Amino acid sequence: MCFFQNEVINSLPFFTIFTLHNIIFQMLNVLIFGQLVDVIGSSNLNIKHVVSVQDLKALMHKQYPDLQGKTYAVAIENTIAGDKDAIADGSTVALMPPYSGG
Repeated sequence: MCFFQNEVINSLPFFTIFTLHNIIFQMLNVLIFGQLVDVIGSSNLNIKHVVSVQDLKALMHKQYPDLQGKTYAVAIENTIAGDKDAIADGSTVALMPPYSGG
């Protein structure tokens, strides 16, 4: 069985193997701040890579239903992002509740 799997993989073009590797193994590091840590239970998550902020929110709301009622912003590489913004491979993403300060 293992020999067959190796034969199949070895017969695929490099681009296909590279793409499959990224789809299977690419993870996204998500930093969580403020009151969202209490909802999610962690200040840092590794999740499967998603292509947009909208997809990230959908995934997070599915895994953490209490997050749906919360107001928060999503930042990609320290810049606030909109729902339609893309998330590039290897980006640092943060979920941030409203904040104030002086």
